[in-house]
Amino acid sequence: MIFDTDVLICVQRGNVKAIDAISNTSELCISVQTYLELIQYAKNKNQVRHTKSFLHQAGFKILPLTPEIGYRAMVYIEEF
Repeated sequence: MIFDTDVLICVQRGNVKAIDAISNTSELCISVQTYLELIQYAKNKNQVRHTKSFLHQAGFKILPLTPEIGYRAMVYIEEF
């Protein structure tokens, strides 16, 4: 499943629903755009290290921005 930036920010803030969504998913993915947004969201180098460590330890795969991912992003934005 491809997770959006908002979900991962909620995880970092301790949101139980977001944590459960990540915990109950076998294939964790984010787009490179989400990765860049998370790094940009970090307030300092320590938060950058923490974010990178979290993504690595959780087993997230970072996907390139493809036409399909772009399409899915449009659908999600329009839907929510």
